[in-house]
Amino acid sequence: MDVVLARDPKPCPSLMVTMALMLPRLPLIRTVWHSQLDLRCDVMKSNGLSRWAVSAALLLGVAATGPAIPAEPSLLPPPGAAAAGLTTLALNSDFTQPLPKNWLGGCPNGPDGSATDTNDNTGHIWYNNFWWGAGNQYARPCDVKKVTDRSFGGTILDLSWQVHHQGQPGGDGHTIQTAGWNWPLPSGGSPSVGFAAPNNAYYEMVARSEPRDDSNTMSYITWAVTGITGGDPGTEWDPVEIGGNGGGNGAIHNWGAGGTSNWIWTTFNGAGTGNDLKKAVPNYDPGAYHAWGLRTTSDGTSMVGCAYLDNVLIKCVDLPGGLTQAEKTQRLFVLTSTSCYGGNYNNSCPLEGKKQHSYIKSIRVWSCDKWQTTQCNRPVLRGAP
Repeated sequence: MDVVLARDPKPCPSLMVTMALMLPRLPLIRTVWHSQLDLRCDVMKSNGLSRWAVSAALLLGVAATGPAIPAEPSLLPPPGAAAAGLTTLALNSDFTQPLPKNWLGGCPNGPDGSATDTNDNTGHIWYNNFWWGAGNQYARPCDVKKVTDRSFGGTILDLSWQVHHQGQPGGDGHTIQTAGWNWPLPSGGSPSVGFAAPNNAYYEMVARSEPRDDSNTMSYITWAVTGITGGDPGTEWDPVEIGGNGGGNGAIHNWGAGGTSNWIWTTFNGAGTGNDLKKAVPNYDPGAYHAWGLRTTSDGTSMVGCAYLDNVLIKCVDLPGGLTQAEKTQRLFVLTSTSCYGGNYNNSCPLEGKKQHSYIKSIRVWSCDKWQTTQCNRPVLRGAP
């Protein structure tokens, strides 16, 4: 078994493992008595220490009766998360692995192209559509499916959209999110929330988009759950909104403080600092898969967001307008979408009538071990890692 880690794998000394010791747990394993387990190290850049991968332990409880067991990816936190002590994996949506047919709320029969069933509103982590778009012109069909990436290989999630002109029915792209779309709620109602993080968290999406056109925008954002309930609108952290040719930004909108906003990073000198993305990762390739990350830290009175590309810090910004009283206890759900940005094309979409795609490998969130019941407050971090 060759256990390979996804993050900065470094070879470690090989270790001979006697397969006979494993047979009681693997009764159907192939009749091989000895095998060399080539463990790899994951070098944690935040502290310079090498850590043995725990992925091997996950394999020991699985019987190999057919094809070779694929290597488990590393679920260790990224360096930026580890530096803040955000080491508990709170959300692990690995779209390279099998999913149940009814995994997506609103689509109980899977990706059959049917209309979204907005009554299918509980028992899911992910839901199809915007939370404010149920039953109106923004409703998307159930066509979010697993496909094989023809360019890079492997199984991924295909979030696709038949492009329509912005401002027309269906003009806001295709979104999936970890909260229900039932807004406004009836009196005394509550939203269906599959996942929501506290103010201290590290968000990551590994994805790419096609075709390579600047109007083809792939987004990964957060929103306050109280925004669904008609309560305090809270904060909207946008780790990435990126066009197919590599133009884009990360931003923060503090709706709870009157909508004051700021750029986290831009490729168009929005903050007067040039192309922040290219400064951080000079060889950035917009056509390849990348890990887009955001770390938010708060001490309960202030909040800072830091954006990452492939574990490299891009920039950090303070929450504009400050942390309001209501935001001190907010929970943030996540959304990812494919849409059209027509700002460079006289508010039109060059891909009109064609399909565009966000190809997603995984969406993960790390936080503290008590993330479900606390805000995980800690000192704010404004720099690398």
